[in-house]
Amino acid sequence: MKPLKITIVGAGNVGTQLAQVFFSKGHQIVQICSKKPRQAQSLAKKVNAGSVSSISDLSKDADVYFLCIPDQAIRELSDSLQLMDKLVCHTSGSTEMEVLSAFSANFGVFYPLQTFSGRKTVNFRRVPICVEANNKQNEMLLFALGRQLSGDVRIIDSPRRMIIHLAAVIAGNFANYMYVIAEEILQKHGFSFSILHPLIEETSGKAVRISPYHAQTGPARRRDTEIIRRHLEMLKKEGNTRDIYDLVTSNIMKTFQ
Repeated sequence: MKPLKITIVGAGNVGTQLAQVFFSKGHQIVQICSKKPRQAQSLAKKVNAGSVSSISDLSKDADVYFLCIPDQAIRELSDSLQLMDKLVCHTSGSTEMEVLSAFSANFGVFYPLQTFSGRKTVNFRRVPICVEANNKQNEMLLFALGRQLSGDVRIIDSPRRMIIHLAAVIAGNFANYMYVIAEEILQKHGFSFSILHPLIEETSGKAVRISPYHAQTGPARRRDTEIIRRHLEMLKKEGNTRDIYDLVTSNIMKTFQ
């Protein structure tokens, strides 16, 4: 596809990664817009773009505008962002596409299904990208743009994208919170979380290789009630953690009756 002129609204983790990968593919980054001027200027310098800190200062010269901002912020822009017939997209997994109809006659979604860190360069070739648009022409443009980055681009409508996002929150955010709990337990007793690194790598790898259902192990899966009782006793002064342990244990047992 021919190079596009792209403006990125938001200089956080997602905006940073997309700006840099689009720039590396030969697209022109017109502007970086962020309420944090230093953050916008820093990213803009890396991709040879201009920087602004206010939506009202956005240039209308770009072909595509990517809103890489929190869901609530997208809705709050409806009164201040008017792009006429320019293509505007958000990168959210959980916001419906139609909210963008207030901004432009052309709109869509470009949702990379990955957790992002501003400092770590993402290998987009393995990142699923879900796209959606209000017409076929915009859909094919976003699909082609996605294919420049990833080998896995899918046309997914808003209701189905929400299902994917729900599963991603459980698999990613919730699983990571379990690591937070485990780390707190270990640190309280003088151990480093690093002792669990090999276990986490093997467990997550096995879930990918043979499916989470078949990868499930542990005392609840084995119905080892004595170990479960002892664990609950150890957690008797840890109310929230004890409740989580009890709830998850009960659900594992119900799943593997």
